[in-house]
Amino acid sequence: MFFKIKYRYNNTLPRHNSEDSLIHSPLHVRSCGHYRTARGWREFSGSKDFLQMYWGMTGNGLFCAKGRKHLLKPNHIFFFMPGDRHDITALDEGFEYQWISFDGDNLQNIIEQFKIKHELRFAGKAPVEIFEEVRRNLCNFSARGEYLASANGFMLLSQAFAGTFYQSSIFEKFLDHIRKNYSDPDLCMAEVARVLRINRITLLRAVLKESGMSPKRYLDTLRLRESLSMLRETDLSIKEIAAHSGFSNSNYFAKVIKKQTGKSPSFYRATHP
Repeated sequence: MFFKIKYRYNNTLPRHNSEDSLIHSPLHVRSCGHYRTARGWREFSGSKDFLQMYWGMTGNGLFCAKGRKHLLKPNHIFFFMPGDRHDITALDEGFEYQWISFDGDNLQNIIEQFKIKHELRFAGKAPVEIFEEVRRNLCNFSARGEYLASANGFMLLSQAFAGTFYQSSIFEKFLDHIRKNYSDPDLCMAEVARVLRINRITLLRAVLKESGMSPKRYLDTLRLRESLSMLRETDLSIKEIAAHSGFSNSNYFAKVIKKQTGKSPSFYRATHP
């Protein structure tokens, strides 16, 4: 078995006052570790007053929380919430995972904003280099070390929830196709679905799930953002920008910009240098 763990400042030392952190921050990293265990290994402890995230690497482990069982697989994450008893059993030889625990002045708000709960989430390959950097910063027993570890911790949370596309996912193929072809005013979702060899309902569900938008709205949003960027950053004419952005003509382009920004393309360009 292999265990690597680092704690923040004096977190493992007797406390002389109520503070065990050198900084006041919305999110503190309390500890960070890397475990590789034998089959049948178990951790069972009383309730903890911090948030802990586990990122599976190899093998499978069983996590029990609030009477429910969750199977942590490679490339997935799981959280124990503040107040949970930690109950983990390794189901495979070489069950391996990275973990990080958090507390802080605004922890409950962080939990609510990320919508963290007891669930397994696909998050992609564990970013081992960031976990290692957290542990290095926790070894720097200073306010600077704690601030840097907190920044690393927030990055890990953000990356976990941003996730990674499954290879060759429908949404990934959709993005690739419209990024290459959004300037074509005749691009339509029926054609995109045909190129991807799926039906339009499957395409709609995949794009809605990942972006919260329909495929058509996603395309319209991409065209709008690209056109606004060109208005701000290039000297192209309004007609040229409309063509590059996939709008059928400059009059329609002007109507869209006016509706979205309240300004004509020329006035938008003049007021957003």
